[in-house]
Parts: sequence; C-alpha cells; structure tokens
Amino acid sequence: MNRQSGIALPIVLWGIAFLAAVVIMVGVRVKERTDEQSHAERSFHARELALRGLAFGRHPGVQEGDPLLRDGDPETEGYEVLISDESGRINPNTWAGDRDFFSTLFLAWDVPQREADAAMDSLTDWIDADEFRSLAGAEQAEYEAAGLPGFPPNEPLRDIREMESVLNLREVLAEIDDWKDDFTLLHDGKINVNHASEPLLADLAGLEERQIRALKDYRLGVDRERGTEDDLEFTKIDDAIAIAGAVGNQAAAMTKFFDTAGKARRVESRGFVYGVTRTITVVTQGDGNAILAWEEK
Repeated sequence: MNRQSGIALPIVLWGIAFLAAVVIMVGVRVKERTDEQSHAERSFHARELALRGLAFGRHPGVQEGDPLLRDGDPETEGYEVLISDESGRINPNTWAGDRDFFSTLFLAWDVPQREADAAMDSLTDWIDADEFRSLAGAEQAEYEAAGLPGFPPNEPLRDIREMESVLNLREVLAEIDDWKDDFTLLHDGKINVNHASEPLLADLAGLEERQIRALKDYRLGVDRERGTEDDLEFTKIDDAIAIAGAVGNQAAAMTKFFDTAGKARRVESRGFVYGVTRTITVVTQGDGNAILAWEEK
C-alpha cells in the first residue's frame, strides 16, 4: 500500500462517519418536527372537543349529571364537562371590610390570629381608596420594601389572582390547596347556599357532615340523583337552616354569610386526545348567551 492509499482510507472512514452523523441528526430533527406537528394536531382536536362539551354545558336545560356532559374514552379521546355556579363562592371585594367573615374563615383554616389580622388588614388596604395603613396592614411603603413598587392599587380586585400579590394574605393562601375554587369576582353579595361547597358550609357556618348531607339530600330530591326533574333549590335561607338543623352560632352564621340569591353558571369543559388536554372555562348569566368570563388553558 502506497502513502496516498494510507491517507485516503482514514479520510473515507471519516466521511462515512460524518455522513452517518448527519443522517442521525436529520432523523432526530424530523422526529422532533413530527412530534411537534402531532402535538399541535392533538391540541387542536382537543380544543374542538372542549368546545363541543361547552356547547352542551352552556345550555340552560342541561344540568350536572346529564349524560351529554361526558363522551369518549379517557384513554383515547373525548370530553368531560363540570357545571357549578359562581354564586356559591366568596367575592373578596364584598367581604373585605367584614372582619367577622374572614376571622371565621381563617380560624377554620387554622391561621394563627396574628397572621389572620395582618392578612385582613392588608386586603382592606389593597381595596380601600385611601393611603392610610391599617394597624397590621400594608400600604405603599411596605410594598416598596418588599420589592413591589406601585402597589397597592387602592381599588377593588380585578382578578382573583391578584390576591396572591396582597402582602400577608399571599402567605396565608400559599398554605391552602385549591383556594381559588372558593373565590370569584362574578357574584356580589352573600354566598348562595344552593351552590356553596361542602368545605365553605363547614368553614363558615360550622356545619357538621350530617348537616351538610341533609342539605345535599334535600336538593337532590326523592331520587337522590343530580340533574333530574325532582331536584330542588332553597328559596329562603330559613328553610336551609331548618333542613340542616342549625341552631345557635350555626344558624347565626348561615343567616349572616349565606342566602339563596344569585345565579352565574360556570362551565368547565375539558377536551382530551391521547394525553393532550385543552380546558375552556366560561361563566354565563341568564340563558347562557351573556358571557361574563372566558378562559382557555
């Protein structure tokens, strides 16, 4: 073998290795592009399914428990819809100045009194129009010291997520799982007992499990099934107090914190396609055509 042959062989081998590397890189990139396209297609289809479920959920004649609210196979593709009502949640703008309300709630959450006072005062300072700091609250100087210049806005909350920016309150909320499920800005006034969650009935009215079950059984009607023709709603808070057998402090709390007014239908529709999920949440009023809020994720 001459010298040229000896040099050519390594060059050829290097060239083969280089081409192999290029082929592998191209293959990986093609797979990535294919995966991206597949994910995008699944996401698009999942949103279509979520919209399909939403169409059923917004219809005033469809109630929770209706078979139309679920379709497909969880392992492949389909949709599922949850219906609730915003009137069963807490509007922090409504209750911000009511220390009795938040004291009761924070006590049920096992928040120490000092932290509870600071959270309540800071929420008041965030919402009220003046710049005078409450005893344990926070105004401009405290927010600047915390690296949050420009706060508080001294106006009502415009988004529930703003509560996570309220000094002292955000530390309380950080310890509570799914706290956003208890709050809304789309319903003013007291909490509608017909739509209140079991935790809120226990936390704010001090109701026991058997009392909450009595309220639930009454609303389900004789057949004990949700979304059927014999479902009932309380029209007077006194009736709910009687069915629950609430007396003393329980009855007083139900009277002060709950009523039977308000309606704002919340529809959460989740479309899923082979592991890819799209969720659309809409809050409507009246016959479902008046949209108060629309969120996609």
